[in-house]
Parts: sequence; C-alpha cells; structure tokens
Amino acid sequence: MDAYEKRDAGKGLYYLFLGQILSLAALIPLLGGVILIVAGLISLWAFYSLSKLNSGYKNAFLMTIANIVVEAISIFFAPENGFLSVACSFITMFLNAMVIYYVCNTTSDLLRSVDVTVAELGQKVWKGVILFTAIDMICIVLSVVPLIGILALIVSIVVWVAQVVISILYLVFLWRSQKVLRV
Repeated sequence: MDAYEKRDAGKGLYYLFLGQILSLAALIPLLGGVILIVAGLISLWAFYSLSKLNSGYKNAFLMTIANIVVEAISIFFAPENGFLSVACSFITMFLNAMVIYYVCNTTSDLLRSVDVTVAELGQKVWKGVILFTAIDMICIVLSVVPLIGILALIVSIVVWVAQVVISILYLVFLWRSQKVLRV
C-alpha cells in the first residue's frame, strides 16, 4: 500500500472512530435514535471507503452489511426470546467480533512498518473481542441450566466489564491508527 492509500485508510479510520464515538451518544433521550442513525451512516461510509483499499476492510464492510440484514430480520421476524431471536443475537455477536477482527488485523498489518506499538494494540483488541464474545456466547447457552445459570450470570457480568474495557481500547486503537496513517 502506498502513502496515498495509507492516508486514505487513515481518513476512513477517522470516520469509523467518529461513527463509534457518536454511537455512544445514542443513550441521550429523544435525540439518541437520530444520533444512532447518523453514527451508523458515518460508520457505513467509513467501511465503504476502506473497502476500496484492502480485502480485509472489504470483509469488514461485507460483514457490517450482513449484520444490518440480520438485525432487520431480528426486528421484523424474530419473536422476542424465541429461537430465531437467540440465533440472530448469536449471529450478530459473531459478525460484530469479525468486523473488529478484520479492522484491527488489517490496520495492524498496515502499521507494522510505521508504529509497532499501535499495531500490537490492534492485535490485543481483536484477540480480546474474540475471547470475550466466545465466553459471552457460552454463558448465554449455559444460562438456561438452573444451577449453572447463576454462575453463567456472574461470569457474564465480568465479561461485560471486560467488553467495556476492550471497547475503549478499540476506540483508542482507531484514534491512534488514523493519526499515524494520516501523517
């Protein structure tokens, strides 16, 4: 990848970072829904622009589109707490983890010759996301077993905290990566 493509990757990562930050504002009452749509569109644009640069980013873009389709199926066709709802939830968790894997892995490959520290952070982030997503899925399955369900709930709470930390590290990774690549 030449200098111009790295700069374009940095710009795409900047927009991805912006979309991720804006999605946090979705918690604001009344405006949250509108902000979430804007954040989603910005992130989608970022993935689209990145997908032109590298097959890893293209995979992330395609998985993002697949995730939107699965979410739509879940909203319109999956009864709450039914099998289809749980299946859609698992697929969404898997697709989200794979999007982060492709973004972090592809970006880390670009950064190896420029900033090894940021590249290593990306590797840690995707590994953490995959690990905690797998543990979360196992806890969901085990939560239906009466006695094990309590233990699964406790583990789920610990996993949730770890996922918050990993999400913050992902944002840090996106911010640092875009700064390094846009220079």
